[in-house]
Amino acid sequence: MADDEKTENPHHWVPSTLGHGHMMCDRCKITMMEAAAIGEMNHCEK
Repeated sequence: MADDEKTENPHHWVPSTLGHGHMMCDRCKITMMEAAAIGEMNHCEK
């Protein structure tokens, strides 16, 4: 998948409901730190 395709469905960042203080995507539930670690900051699978 090309990088420009990965930005078509961005994450929707909201404050985490897990209580750890990080932002999380309210669609796929990945945290911002997890997404950064795997290189998926701009693409949501949901």
